[in-house]
Amino acid sequence: MDVSKLDLTKYMNVLSTRHHYLPQFLLKGFANSDGLLFIYDKRQDKILKKARPPKSIFFENNRNTIEINEETKSSILEDVIYKDIDDKTCQVIKKYQSEKLEKIDFNSEETAKIISFLQFLFWRIPKTDNTVNDLIDRATNASESINFEFLRNDEVFRKFQRIYISAHSLREFKNSTQKKWVNLHQNNNSIYVIGDYPIVFRKAITKFSDFNDIDYLFAFSANRIYSSTKEALNEFPAINSLLYNLCVITQSENYVASGDFILLKQMVKSYKELQSSAYAFNENVFIFSTI
Repeated sequence: MDVSKLDLTKYMNVLSTRHHYLPQFLLKGFANSDGLLFIYDKRQDKILKKARPPKSIFFENNRNTIEINEETKSSILEDVIYKDIDDKTCQVIKKYQSEKLEKIDFNSEETAKIISFLQFLFWRIPKTDNTVNDLIDRATNASESINFEFLRNDEVFRKFQRIYISAHSLREFKNSTQKKWVNLHQNNNSIYVIGDYPIVFRKAITKFSDFNDIDYLFAFSANRIYSSTKEALNEFPAINSLLYNLCVITQSENYVASGDFILLKQMVKSYKELQSSAYAFNENVFIFSTI
């Protein structure tokens, strides 16, 4: 979608308020048979007593609402732009969650949709808020006719820039010549959790092209995990599944969820034991040690 061609006037004062940075169709892949998720509130350091539906977790009120003035607001970013991204990938993700593995051939069109979804997801989550703000703050003015300092302090501009940063990241990926192998690995049990930073990279992302250059893992459901690696990865050992969960809990800021209360409780316990241990342990290094 070309954001520059949108007629913003059509969407003024058209408002939604609950803006999910992790789409509900993704979260449903981790829910239990009742369609609910148990939540570990990391800031409060406790597992909430009541399980919740996907609509009530991993969102911020008015996260993508833009305010032109006191009378004029719009949720166009959420209801048009992010919705368009989600609509284009929803069916592929549902397929990756439930289709028989032998029927998934990772054709170029579907793989491109998944990569696009993950790129935008990376720049959509709260974890990258500081990075987005830093990129905007350090940006240089390319035209003397534009008051860039004024724009820099404009919240509407900053929220739209997040979309452009996502799109730029995707362009960098398309320009990359790095060959990657993709695969989907299934476990017979519900073993994966999901957090507000659900992509696990081999090492920290430092530039736009890293998304294609660095190995990463992403669980699409409670029993399926996607790998994008430089070397072909045909197996994913059970121990690595546990390490993935520990990585997700460690790097997430607010919430971690699972449809399985016992699994979530065990993973949080392991995470806390790891944090209190004097042993320096880098989960990201160990999880990719077999790749």
